[in-house]
Amino acid sequence: GVQKDRVDKSAVGFEHQSELSKHASQTDAAKGFGGKFGVQKDRVDKSAHSFDQTGDDSTQYKTKIDVKGDVKNFRSRFENFGAAAEEENKRRVEEEKRKRDLEFKRQVEASKKKEAAAEEQRMKEEQLRREEEEKRRQEDERRESETRRLDEERLEAQRRDEERRAREEQDSMNKRQEEEQRRFEEDRRREEEQRQNEERRREEDRRRAEEEKRQMEERKAEERRLAEEKRMEEERRAAEEKRLEAERAAQQTTTKSGPGKQAKAIYDYVAGDDDEVSFAVGDLISQIEMIDDGWANGSVNGKRGMFPIGYAEIVEDQSPVKPSRSPAQPAVEPPSDPEDKGLCGTAIYDYEAADTDEISFAEGEEITNIEMPDPGWWIGICRGKRGIFPMAYIQLNDKEPAEDLGKCGTALYDYEAGADDETGLTEGCKVTNIEIIDEGWWVGVSGGRK
Repeated sequence: GVQKDRVDKSAVGFEHQSELSKHASQTDAAKGFGGKFGVQKDRVDKSAHSFDQTGDDSTQYKTKIDVKGDVKNFRSRFENFGAAAEEENKRRVEEEKRKRDLEFKRQVEASKKKEAAAEEQRMKEEQLRREEEEKRRQEDERRESETRRLDEERLEAQRRDEERRAREEQDSMNKRQEEEQRRFEEDRRREEEQRQNEERRREEDRRRAEEEKRQMEERKAEERRLAEEKRMEEERRAAEEKRLEAERAAQQTTTKSGPGKQAKAIYDYVAGDDDEVSFAVGDLISQIEMIDDGWANGSVNGKRGMFPIGYAEIVEDQSPVKPSRSPAQPAVEPPSDPEDKGLCGTAIYDYEAADTDEISFAEGEEITNIEMPDPGWWIGICRGKRGIFPMAYIQLNDKEPAEDLGKCGTALYDYEAGADDETGLTEGCKVTNIEIIDEGWWVGVSGGRK
């Protein structure tokens, strides 16, 4: 059974179901946002229009345009009419913009009010939850206090019984207790001495180990420092030797080498001016022209410009070998369709055919229908004749047709996007497909993003 006198009067049974307090709009039908119970008149926006109002005096358009000037002069009347129409259009645009701004502000305020109401409701629910938890905690503490009190009473009764038995046996146990206490004190003293001795030994071992570890780390650090200094010195010496060899090789070249002369980059270089070219280690630099002792002109990845000769190594005897052609191979006529030019290129040097299966061209001429059967010699059409030619004498054109990019522009400054519908810009980047939507904002494409 249950001790009825110990039952908590404020406790609820397992069948109890608590309910949350209702909002004012759930208990009072007069409070709400319309419907069959009406509208709270004190909450109505005084500046809002009713559904019966269909016009707006501020947006009424003029049905008649005032014509300024001499009405007898047809030209003056026409110009005045155009000016009035332009002013009317500007006024309409400004009115529409003002309406959009007011609507946006209204929506923002409504959203803020809704969020504030939701936050207030959440705070109320949180407060109720905390109050219930506080009541539950207080009840638990009360129960624990009652339990502790009962345990203390039981322990007190046991203690009194033990004291009574102890007093009865005290006379017979005094000697035994004193002997045990003496032995206990001696044992404790011996254990304390052993513990202190053991701690002193451990401390000495620890200090000795730390000293050995510190000395070993110092030796290793010194060895690493010496090895690093040696490695850096070897790298500096090797780099300096390569640079001196490259400069000596560059000084031995002629003032202007042929189109077949090439060099291989041995260091990375970033262009410092518009008339320079950038390259990475291993890039091939072709069509080299010496400028002075330290600089030369060359082409890298389709771009031509200056570069320091010490960053590259001249590659000798790189002229391409003309592929053999069977004399029994029939001549190929140019394509019948003049619009189908295939892969095209532009001559950057003059070339005079040295054999019947070669073609001649001058600087600036276009070579069409280019084929690449060999790394050094290509096949193409120029002046109505098809034949082979050295690839180092031309520069390929773009194959893809120009894309319609609409209105284009170039960024003058860096700009970081501040929203999802904006695109970031870097100084000098190209912006295409520009559309003007506002006096201060345009729409365009940059970096593949519109």
